[in-house]
Amino acid sequence: MVRSVLPAYLKRTEWVLAGASKADLINRTKAALAAKQFTAPEVGAMAYMMSKGGYLSDSAAGHWHPHLLFFLPRMATSEWGANVPSGAVMGGASEVEPVTTFFVPLPHWSDGDAESMGR
Repeated sequence: MVRSVLPAYLKRTEWVLAGASKADLINRTKAALAAKQFTAPEVGAMAYMMSKGGYLSDSAAGHWHPHLLFFLPRMATSEWGANVPSGAVMGGASEVEPVTTFFVPLPHWSDGDAESMGR
């Protein structure tokens, strides 16, 4: 994650904080990919989001479920059995970058409290 996924996240954050538009972010990302500054994730790239204090987005109500994230080169989410009714794995591919992210919700937060967001 740190070598192959984080650099792109940090660079895009820098661009957003500098006021780049969504269209500009897409163009800059495509240029970074062409220059091989952004790459596909390395095998084993993963992260975890298990803190109740996390923040997902302006459109979400604060934090989401505690979960693990697995970053892989672009692939069909069905290869991991993702996005099936009552399935344990969700996934989605970037439209611009060569990345597919899989989310695996967990039953407990990092402090050991049970997750209670309607699961």
